[in-house]
Amino acid sequence: MRLAKWLAIPASRSAKPGLGRRRFSRDVRLRESGQSLGSRSAVASAVAALRRTARWELALKLLGEMPEASLQPDTVNFNATLLVCASASAWNTAVALLGAMPSKEVLPDTRSYNSVLAALDHAAEAGQAVQCMAQMRLLRVPPDAASYSSLMSALTRSGEWRAAIQVFAEMRVQRDAVCFSVAMGACEKASEWAKALELFQALAQQRLRHDAVTFGNAVCAMTKGGHWLGVLELLQCMQSEAVKLDTVVCNSALTACANHSRWQDALHLVSIMTQLKLAKTTATCNATIRSLEKAGEHRRAVEVLLHEFASEDPLDQGFARPSMFRSTRPVKVTAALKEALAERLERALRPGDYRAESRRAAEPPEPPRPVVAVEAAAFGPGPAPASEWCTIRAQEAFDAVLKHLRPTTEAALQEAQALAQKLEATVPAHYVDVKVMVYGSVTGRFAAQDADADFTVLLPWDEADSGALRAFQQRVLVELRRELLARGWHVSTVGLGGRVPVLTFHWGPGLSRTADVTVRNYLGLHKSALLREYSLLDERLCDLVVAVKRWAELRGLSGQTRGYPGGYSWSLLALSFAQRAAPPLVPSLQALATKRRLWEESGECYNVAWASAADAEVKNSSGSPEPWTSPALLEAFFRFFAYGYDFNVEAASVRLAERARRSVVGRPALALEDPLETDWDLGRLLDEQRLARLRAELRRAARRLRGGPSESSLKAVFARRGLRSEASRT
Repeated sequence: MRLAKWLAIPASRSAKPGLGRRRFSRDVRLRESGQSLGSRSAVASAVAALRRTARWELALKLLGEMPEASLQPDTVNFNATLLVCASASAWNTAVALLGAMPSKEVLPDTRSYNSVLAALDHAAEAGQAVQCMAQMRLLRVPPDAASYSSLMSALTRSGEWRAAIQVFAEMRVQRDAVCFSVAMGACEKASEWAKALELFQALAQQRLRHDAVTFGNAVCAMTKGGHWLGVLELLQCMQSEAVKLDTVVCNSALTACANHSRWQDALHLVSIMTQLKLAKTTATCNATIRSLEKAGEHRRAVEVLLHEFASEDPLDQGFARPSMFRSTRPVKVTAALKEALAERLERALRPGDYRAESRRAAEPPEPPRPVVAVEAAAFGPGPAPASEWCTIRAQEAFDAVLKHLRPTTEAALQEAQALAQKLEATVPAHYVDVKVMVYGSVTGRFAAQDADADFTVLLPWDEADSGALRAFQQRVLVELRRELLARGWHVSTVGLGGRVPVLTFHWGPGLSRTADVTVRNYLGLHKSALLREYSLLDERLCDLVVAVKRWAELRGLSGQTRGYPGGYSWSLLALSFAQRAAPPLVPSLQALATKRRLWEESGECYNVAWASAADAEVKNSSGSPEPWTSPALLEAFFRFFAYGYDFNVEAASVRLAERARRSVVGRPALALEDPLETDWDLGRLLDEQRLARLRAELRRAARRLRGGPSESSLKAVFARRGLRSEASRT
């Protein structure tokens, strides 16, 4: 096939107008007029035109067709193709193409390696970037400032902060502003705040111009180092040097305002953001409200929340580059976030309006904690079992469809504990007194077969020596990730930017199972222990929880990364239903606790007391649950949440074990209270569209089961979304 034929490809509709597109159109006109493009420069021009449309496959094929047109590709042709691959984030192809250049008798130059390093930087592939730089030096290709900045950026976003700082120190070329900016970011991540400020000053000494990125890194360093006056000076320098503010710089400055109770300065900075039409993110909102709360300005905080933060998508968010510190939580200020903050502020303004539990005189007062659900007697009784679902026929159909979900509890736990021992052996040696604990549903009877595993690394932490807890957790997980990769484990590249930093790896046959690793997640251990006690109460409860979790997974309703509740949330929802059924299947273990047991970390206090499943009082408080069977519970669960649950005002609460109302009533929502973090609404991540789909799926399941118990109706309920059920095919 001749080269001219490959040039007769119409431009993509997504291409932006510009020089590249005009060149591409010119080449197409030449083909239509019958003229042949018989030069390497014409091919390079056509390939370069593909950069805007990111059509790297076509660019690669054009390069491969050149020998058939009696054209020998040169360095310019290869560089143009590498640049298209880098623009399309096809780093694997770029690395392979760079390695193939010597075999084609073409020597790569600095531009060749810079294109590949840029692609590796965008993909956060630090290991490949280091190898690329080593190959560059081996072939004596001189790196420039762009080469070093891409390498340092890849190292920084992969968690190798100190390695990036070392690369900056060993640079043998003239450093530019980008190199300084990347190095400052690495210093800030590595808690080397003084070094970051030294680099900021050195940048000015070399007469290089500061930009918003360098100022942002300096402000972050000042904030984390506790230098409030330095933050003010930097903001004044930005104004004097005519550098425009951006959201990142403002958020860092607002964090400094909150840390030092400078609420007037915070409000002034927010007003500037409004004037400049900068995007206000969740970090903006939280830092501003926290600065007012610490100063006792709760009423003013309510006004600011209502007038300064609109619940809409900001216009200049853009897209985050791949990074292991990217968070799946939304950055926009949502209505749910505003409702939660408003409720917290209202409670601070009216502390006497809420009942306090009776306490013994000898016990210290428990710090007040907001709640998602509050008691309400206005709701009627919960659903009763349907008689046709309490029969032997229903049980046989239930067992036929869902029996394979029931795991061998001891075997699953032993498997997870063996994996924990391997994981413990990979923790860097400079950490002492390390213990890796298994938690989650696998420790109880709420896990299905081949369920995911959860681990937490327990090790000493001192805030005075190691900094803030979240930064310490991220640092440990970054080092652990490095060790796991060195030993051949398959580790995910994202996850450390969430509320609780998480490292995910894949294991099992075909790497089909995943495991999440956290650091010092004692609260997760407490939650896991609470659910384990509930799983020991009744086998029918275990059947219900496992079935509901499996249904949510098959219907595409499970997974926080997809915007739906996770397995922990679905377990709580099924458990709360079993508590409010008529008669109730299980009681509230927290309500039956004889005394409080407080646990505190990082300034947060939680009541982690509950009664044991073996207590006689627990066994006598469940009422008369004999009418319930596992299939009857499942049918009533779907019937209740499809037609009997008021999403406008109700909240699901395992702590209260009864029908409760939401503390903040507004738009329809799945309000699901965490039993220990009572101010955390696990259903807040559901947006309006996903909530509508979840409710539609609940109604679908209830309709399928309305005709009575049968194996076909249950298979229809548990059919994977997107595939027809077995019953509909027969």
